[in-house]
Amino acid sequence: MGVRTGRPVGRALAKARQDSGSRVLIDQYSTSKYSPYFEVRDLPVVLQLFGATNGEQIRLLAVHTGAVYAVAQPFLLKGKPVVLSQENSSVVLSTSGRYRVELLGELGNAVCTYRPQQTADRVRDIEQPSGAQANRPNLFLDGKTPRNKSHIIEVQDVAWVFNAYGLQPGEYIETLAVYGSGPDYREELYIHNGSAKELTAERNAISLDVSGRYRFKLVGDPEGKVLVGNPTILSTVAEGSTEGVPGPAGPRGPQGEPGPQGERGADGQIRFTGMGPPPTAIVGARPGDTYMDLTTGDVYKLT
Repeated sequence: MGVRTGRPVGRALAKARQDSGSRVLIDQYSTSKYSPYFEVRDLPVVLQLFGATNGEQIRLLAVHTGAVYAVAQPFLLKGKPVVLSQENSSVVLSTSGRYRVELLGELGNAVCTYRPQQTADRVRDIEQPSGAQANRPNLFLDGKTPRNKSHIIEVQDVAWVFNAYGLQPGEYIETLAVYGSGPDYREELYIHNGSAKELTAERNAISLDVSGRYRFKLVGDPEGKVLVGNPTILSTVAEGSTEGVPGPAGPRGPQGEPGPQGERGADGQIRFTGMGPPPTAIVGARPGDTYMDLTTGDVYKLT
């Protein structure tokens, strides 16, 4: 285990153990703005904030404990305190040590959770969800049903890559972080390192490599909008990394002159897609090319 708590937190922690690996530090049942202690050891930890509707923030504190005392102070990264807010609702903590969090604001709305960041050096089989998507687990929006939210996916030890098809200018797909169930269910726009994970007509692919539960929300007309996800190899942050938070993007430069036409891609690259299995003949296809069925996410190798 990469994390352990310093003391019980009663009802809140008991409920959190049911939420797919996430544990609660502060929620609507808390009686203190300071969380119990937790430790980062052999695995990084993902901290997430939900429900900060009134501007609440979560500040991370580093803790030193002696025989009869404990001293806590804000944890600094690149000289700046680590703070979760609506503008930055998730952070990966990879430095070993003992910590707690402090709620800046009033108790009652905000929920702060943590979970070990699972890692792997291989691709594993996709986990089958239940319900309507059970026979199409990596199809999150099918372009046919009149709904704008996907089923929930849990990212664990394998990163996922998501591709959107059919988005028009002004339409986009949001990534939502998910916590809890029933009356305690929360979903929050997922913002990591100050940037929201969104798919647009201009940026139609994203990756998710931070452990957690997620779903997707389409802002636009669902007809013809397809979202497909596939697991891939996870790229992890080394324990003890001192890499800072990326700075904001600079202003967009002028568009350059079109470059020369590129060479044909290597065999195995997905070059053809369609709504169904591949047809008998595809103009321009060669043996070894690959074809993706957008209704199921299945990939075929052409012969």
